[in-house]
Amino acid sequence: MNCRRCKGENPPGAAMCVHCHYDLSAPPPMNLRRAPAAFASERIVRQTPDQVAAALGGMAAGGGACGQGAATPRVEAPDVSQGTRPTAPTRVAIPRVRPQSNRLATVAFCLGIFSAIPCLGPFLGIPAVTLGILGLRHAAARPQAAGKTQAWLGIILGGVFWLVWITVLVIDAVERLIGTIMETLS
Repeated sequence: MNCRRCKGENPPGAAMCVHCHYDLSAPPPMNLRRAPAAFASERIVRQTPDQVAAALGGMAAGGGACGQGAATPRVEAPDVSQGTRPTAPTRVAIPRVRPQSNRLATVAFCLGIFSAIPCLGPFLGIPAVTLGILGLRHAAARPQAAGKTQAWLGIILGGVFWLVWITVLVIDAVERLIGTIMETLS
């Protein structure tokens, strides 16, 4: 008897392979690329959605578990070699709700990002915060509108960078003032 894994020769009636210790009593693994010989002669059976619904309804009415209740109806697939075409499966259209865009929140987010630029920061921070608040109000008034995250990011980024650049400008102005006072005193 040959081992399925290592193809090594084993004595007859051995439970395990002498070479790789593979369990010889285990059934061979199914090859998914090729149908097993036991199933190769059977024809493929397909069901329409109506037949599936009828079968499920019959099982529900029968109240039984597997094997009980109404029998599942089976329909053979059409033979394509005779020129008939199989029918396409029925698809159910599921409507997709697309959220409305929130332009106030988008502009607030962009202004919040651009407020990181040194020369533009003090001028873009306040509009980013203002438009972010307006974008949040817009999103709260219309549940289908998106952009709450963008509005919050516009408020946070615009506010933080505005504070940073105002602080930098105030520190610079104070240093210049101190420098002028020191020059006049000396």
